Amino acid sequence: MSDPSLSGQALSTWDNIAQWWDAGITLNGNNYWQVLQEPCLTRLLSSQVSKPTSRALDLATGNGLCARWLASRGAQAVLATDGNWEALIRDEEEQGPGGKFDAVLINMAIMDIAEIGTFAASVPKLLRKDGVFVTTVLRPVFITSNAAKSITIDYDPVMGEKRVVLGKLVTQYLDVKPAKGVAVVGQPEKQVGAVLPSTSGGKH
Repeated sequence: MSDPSLSGQALSTWDNIAQWWDAGITLNGNNYWQVLQEPCLTRLLSSQVSKPTSRALDLATGNGLCARWLASRGAQAVLATDGNWEALIRDEEEQGPGGKFDAVLINMAIMDIAEIGTFAASVPKLLRKDGVFVTTVLRPVFITSNAAKSITIDYDPVMGEKRVVLGKLVTQYLDVKPAKGVAVVGQPEKQVGAVLPSTSGGKH
């Protein structure tokens, strides 16, 4: 659920936690990136960014992990930008002439955009003909505000073994209001987002 009034709050929080976050992600990405995200992005974007004269745009780049990955997969020019001015970077390669992009990527950050409608209307204007837009996000049912976790302990009636069943009760799904929480346990400040958990979870 979009809420334009939260834009400044979301960005200021990233200013405060950017250094802590980057230390956890590292320049080469953490396990979540290496095992899940990078293989998926390879399937989705490799053919686009390996084109001659290909141009790629990495939105919400953070420490530049995806920008460097796009360049390593063959993109001839990569523009990396971030709403957090302290994290604003450009790829080490020269940007090249202005224009539209063969690939636009926003990795694990679309939930931080306060006005999603404006963003959605802008993306097609950034793409070349046959260009692609890719965004990654955890399925909200797995990491969402206003959900309760449960643990049920019983015994298998056939084997007589104890069973521990973990569950989650989701009472809202399509219209979940933004809420404060943490994306990774231990982060120094809570952040606001549309699909943040209340206590724990993972982002990258």
